[in-house]
Amino acid sequence: MDTHDRERSATWRYGFAVWAVAVASAVTWLSQFAGLGHPHTAFLAAIVLTGWSAGPGPAVVTTVVSLLAYELSPLTPASETQLVERLPRFLWFALFALLAARFSVARQRATRLLRQARNDLERQVESRTAELTRTHAYLTEAERLTHTGSWAADVATGAVLYWSEEMYRICGFDPARGLPTGEAVRQLSRPEDRDRSRERIELAVRERRDETLNHRIVRPDGAVRHLHSVLHPVVGARGEVTGLVGTTIDVTERKRAERALRRARERALGARFTAVLEERTRLARDIHDTLLQGFTGVALQLVATINRMTLPAEATAALRDVVGLAQKTLADARRAVWDLRSPALAAGDLVAALRSAAEDSVRGTGLALEYETVGPPQAVGHEVEEVALRVVQEAIANAVKHAAARTIRVRVEFEPRGMRVQVRDDGRGFTVDPGAHSYGGHWGLLGMRERAGRIGGTLGVRSAPGEGTEIVLAAPYSTVDAARAMRRESASA
Repeated sequence: MDTHDRERSATWRYGFAVWAVAVASAVTWLSQFAGLGHPHTAFLAAIVLTGWSAGPGPAVVTTVVSLLAYELSPLTPASETQLVERLPRFLWFALFALLAARFSVARQRATRLLRQARNDLERQVESRTAELTRTHAYLTEAERLTHTGSWAADVATGAVLYWSEEMYRICGFDPARGLPTGEAVRQLSRPEDRDRSRERIELAVRERRDETLNHRIVRPDGAVRHLHSVLHPVVGARGEVTGLVGTTIDVTERKRAERALRRARERALGARFTAVLEERTRLARDIHDTLLQGFTGVALQLVATINRMTLPAEATAALRDVVGLAQKTLADARRAVWDLRSPALAAGDLVAALRSAAEDSVRGTGLALEYETVGPPQAVGHEVEEVALRVVQEAIANAVKHAAARTIRVRVEFEPRGMRVQVRDDGRGFTVDPGAHSYGGHWGLLGMRERAGRIGGTLGVRSAPGEGTEIVLAAPYSTVDAARAMRRESASA
């Protein structure tokens, strides 16, 4: 309000005071003229009306002027005696006038303050409402971008108390139909996940602490979603858990990405392994076709030369020692070439490869071979094939070199979660090193144990002097199965 408006307002307020007194005087004069006595109601009404409408200043003016107009006006002439008699009534009127003025001013001030407070409150409510609206919009957008929903539920009844917009989208419900029932929400979980979900909820309520839950749901449209939920118990004044609030994150896309990445890594590892095996097979074939064939020809020529020549016994023995060394070196070279080849590429399948390796290992040794297969053969990974084949070859080679055995028994068992390969001989046996450092000097056994560990398997050695030796390889069907088993053990721990 500018200066002109304030001056006009003051003029209006004090003019209103004068007008109110004038009207009260006129009403009083008419009352006296009509013989109605000397009422003071009109002046009191003028004081109250002025204080209510014009404020404290005009109310004071109206009070003073009313007192003068009521008792000193020429409309009410009186003698000195009458004035003295009317003095108490005048004082009472003055007291009521002052009280009326104070009351009206107080009411006017209270009304003004109340109006101002209401306006301030409305402005605060409007500002706070706008702020809450912006916050809700930001929160809704953040939930949409992060696929995170929030919710609240009653523990006693299991009823859903609140669902955010993102929760409706995650679970595939229509927000227009209102909050879903607790039973409808429970039915979303896959049957195999319901017991675990209930246990985690009960644990959060019983321990009064936050818990996490990984579970899967089947939406009404049939889509399966992977969810990660954080549960927070709400504790009442008496320490009881009255409800649960939490957040739920849709991690389906992340799970899919992890699965795709894992499959890509498996394919890359498989391709790399296949390439390595193919290269090793090519090298083995080249060595066999060139170096070994030439060395075999040299050994045969030496044998033929010895048979045709007549030499002293010492020279003949020396030449035969040379031939024996050449044949031993040739056998070692063939074994090295065999180690380079892939068992799958060499034999076509594991059963055939193991049988062929066992037969080749005992050929010419005089040992009897017993070979047995238990259970339907399963598909086996390249790494497991190679380790199984090397274990059979090394176990039979050890029996030939050290055991003085008569019979070798090879047993291959295909079990639900993996395979077992047993190689047993009836030879002299030995004392097994308890610390498994070198198995009593048998370094080949240590190498087999290390190979088994690389594919997630185990190697057992049972032997005693005079009781023969048994080698048992327990292995998964693939290194992928071994990795999954290790993850399950870690999760359960």
